[in-house]
Amino acid sequence: MFGPPPDLAVVLGSGLQKQGPRYEAKLNFRDLPLPRPETAFHKGQIGTVKMRGQRLVVIEGRAHMYDGYTAQQATVLVAALSFWGVRRLLSTGICGVIGRVVEPGQWVNFDGHLNLTGDTCFWAFPGRPVQHTAKLRHLVAAKAAERLVVAGIRGPSLPTAAEYRMFEHLGAGAVSMSVVPEGLAARQLRLDHASFYLVTDYWDGSRVVGGVREARRLAQRASGQLWEILDWLLTTAAESGEV
Repeated sequence: MFGPPPDLAVVLGSGLQKQGPRYEAKLNFRDLPLPRPETAFHKGQIGTVKMRGQRLVVIEGRAHMYDGYTAQQATVLVAALSFWGVRRLLSTGICGVIGRVVEPGQWVNFDGHLNLTGDTCFWAFPGRPVQHTAKLRHLVAAKAAERLVVAGIRGPSLPTAAEYRMFEHLGAGAVSMSVVPEGLAARQLRLDHASFYLVTDYWDGSRVVGGVREARRLAQRASGQLWEILDWLLTTAAESGEV
């Protein structure tokens, strides 16, 4: 149905909405043998669009470990994209930061992680040549307000004050419930992977500033900005010959 694999896939996380060009074709997760998102802010559909003369895969929503899946199950989609032939993956979503290093509404990308989910995944692609690079991450970093180490947690509850202090002591600058399993799977499958996350709240040393309602509002407002950045990314990558 989708034809040959596009080079790039983009996962749209919590509240981030598809804008820009119409789908050429799309399917719901329930029509595919994929773990389905169980949260309201994740549509659970996949399709292809064309931007700047290039086709890309757009995935609206993802399955999380807090939905009851293992890390292996939650990353089946990443493996499916890799086996199809996609070579580059951009993970997007929302996150909280530790300290007011950036403002809510700004974007960050992650340079290193702490896997505190209590689980991991393992994927292999026998016979696939080594092609993992950081080209996509370097491009995305140009549009990020900060590069941070992220603490990956299972969720769905927010961390306690003691946990935030622990994350900070361990060297984390952000907290996410989705990006670490995806990043692990992408690396194991030798994909060129980058993360681009919207900051919706922060820990100020005594309390979390922000909440679910504010996170949803910020994500809806930032969706258009994300598609402008995707347009820039495709244009810049094409000009440099990197994608």
